[in-house]
Amino acid sequence: MKTNTFIHKKTWAFMKKLLTFMALLTFTANISVWGQTITIGAGTTYSASNTITPYSTSYMDGRHQYLILASEITAAGGQAGTITHLGFQIYSVGSPAMSNFNVSLKQTTITELTTTYETGLTTVYSNASYTPAGTGWQWLMLDIPFAWNGTSNLLVQVCFDNTSYTSSSSVYYSTVTGNMHHYGYADNETGCSMTAPTYNGVNAFRPNIGLYFSCSSPAGMIYSSSYYLTNVTTTGCTKNINNTTTFVSGGYSNYYSNTYSCIAAAGSAITIALTTSTGTHHYYIWIDWNSDGDYLDSGETLLATTGYTAGYTLNYTVPAGTAPGPYRMRVANSY
Repeated sequence: MKTNTFIHKKTWAFMKKLLTFMALLTFTANISVWGQTITIGAGTTYSASNTITPYSTSYMDGRHQYLILASEITAAGGQAGTITHLGFQIYSVGSPAMSNFNVSLKQTTITELTTTYETGLTTVYSNASYTPAGTGWQWLMLDIPFAWNGTSNLLVQVCFDNTSYTSSSSVYYSTVTGNMHHYGYADNETGCSMTAPTYNGVNAFRPNIGLYFSCSSPAGMIYSSSYYLTNVTTTGCTKNINNTTTFVSGGYSNYYSNTYSCIAAAGSAITIALTTSTGTHHYYIWIDWNSDGDYLDSGETLLATTGYTAGYTLNYTVPAGTAPGPYRMRVANSY
């Protein structure tokens, strides 16, 4: 059964084939834009060619650099902020697993790639052995979030170093203007540090790339050191949230951890319980079901109480037909 995931703890967590509710605690909330997924490229053609895919495991070693222009990011709706996830759209998964797998990023002014590798990148994700979990969008939660300034072009490097080979993963890609892909692959090379692979070239074939920009603190917060949310708990999920919280200056906590997630199937009944420090409060819960970076759309306000109570438990049914994937959840109280 396909499942959905609701994440609670410093808000980003993308989980493959799961719905992610990111539980972000606010004291009083204004519903501002606060996290966004964008895709660069919408190509519907797929290929396992090593001159296209970053996961070129039909050779032992791969080092691929992709250039994304700032204008492409802004055209897709991105703005200056922190990138916390990066994804590729997979058609089929190859093998073997990629050893010493790394993803690196860099802001740059270059507008086209050459057969000389760009240097000075920051490694933002590492995995001793990585295989995409399946088809469709497969996301990597970055070990080190990357701050994009909103004006520079973005360079993405994917590399690995294997001792065997079988087949490459097939990815959806787009044909762009200019040499936006520098590919390199070989056998018995040095993976991420190789500079002159056997097959070394540039082209205009770039995989569809997803970027997730994390939320920033909501504006206009009014907060109290006496009245605040102390716990968010879910039941009825195959994995539940039970997160104890406390007062935070500014009235906002941004939680991030796969530990704090509620995994539930579409159509299943769950409960979300909010408790507070003292007294009675209003309570609010939102979920960004269409992942457009706000909580303004129909069906995205799950709870907005009109009376004061000492805590509140919401009985909720995950909408039938909801696609597997990551979704953000915001919870708030006011007094």
